[in-house]
Amino acid sequence: MNGTPFTLMRLAPQSGIISFRQVVPAQLTSVAILDASSPIRELVRLDSSITESTRFSHGIKRFDRVCVNYFSAASGRDAVEKDLASTDPGGRRFARFVVEAARHIPPNEAAIIFTFRARLNLDCAAVIRAELQDAGIDPDECLPDGRRRFVFLTWGNETSLSEFSYCTHVIFAGVLFLPRLDLAAHISGQSGRHVPVPTHDEIGRVETSEVAHRVLQAMSRGQMRRVDDHQAEPMTAWLPMRDERIRPILERILPGLVWRRCNSVALATGRLADALADDVREYLAKLPASAKRISCKRIKLALPQLRTVSRDVAAEAIRMGAANAAWRVNGRTAERLQGASRWAADRSTRP
Repeated sequence: MNGTPFTLMRLAPQSGIISFRQVVPAQLTSVAILDASSPIRELVRLDSSITESTRFSHGIKRFDRVCVNYFSAASGRDAVEKDLASTDPGGRRFARFVVEAARHIPPNEAAIIFTFRARLNLDCAAVIRAELQDAGIDPDECLPDGRRRFVFLTWGNETSLSEFSYCTHVIFAGVLFLPRLDLAAHISGQSGRHVPVPTHDEIGRVETSEVAHRVLQAMSRGQMRRVDDHQAEPMTAWLPMRDERIRPILERILPGLVWRRCNSVALATGRLADALADDVREYLAKLPASAKRISCKRIKLALPQLRTVSRDVAAEAIRMGAANAAWRVNGRTAERLQGASRWAADRSTRP
């Protein structure tokens, strides 16, 4: 490698060569770094040439009107892509999660939807747009002033755009986690050392702080970047993550932030809707072949158990049950798919 030092590292399931070189000239001894999330980034602290200015106060802005709706769910790229690529009726949970959030947004407000860039044969944004369309929500809708109501951004845009600060909601359809080998390379480069190699604990701390940094920057694309009398303007973030490890970091950098634990019908696992969906499937499968359409209200009347759960759970059970019986829900009506009566009848007799 032309005399450049390097380190061989294995971090299962990856292994690779780590090497770095200094690209900022040493002659530049006084450089201002304007980065709102630098105080929470472990990578910044690893660089001995970077010091935090004592002339700037972090208490000049509060976030009492900013709320994070937290949902417990694995939301890394692998989990989200596997889910959105699924053709199973219970799949595309993250697309339905976006639909859930969108239904809670007033018609005169807008949302940024963060997801992953398209790769191979999967376009995450396209899947989400199609799910919104199927739910009767126009992903191309505009506000009365002509601005987009739903803005789709992919990871990589979280630090570069400010024109969507009118959006009062930021919905995360996935959160970007860098591979641990990449993080080890960043640690080596930022600290200027090849040995000792980064430890698992060190990589874990950097991973957490970098996720917090990306989430903070993504949230800052929305309305909370605006200030009114030392207060960030109201905004809601919809954040699914496996755990709440970034919460104390965000609360430190965003004083007054409201953190609320929430439940999502779409994201919940082992949910009641799964069992109720079987009841819906059996009911639809027993309808005569001449029955082509049936209202969701009539399904609820026929299955009293659907009236004992929340409206969201009942709607999810009807949607999944209809899909498993070769029907589809269109608005408030379930419709039989063409040529599906024999398939549904055969399926209903299976154990």
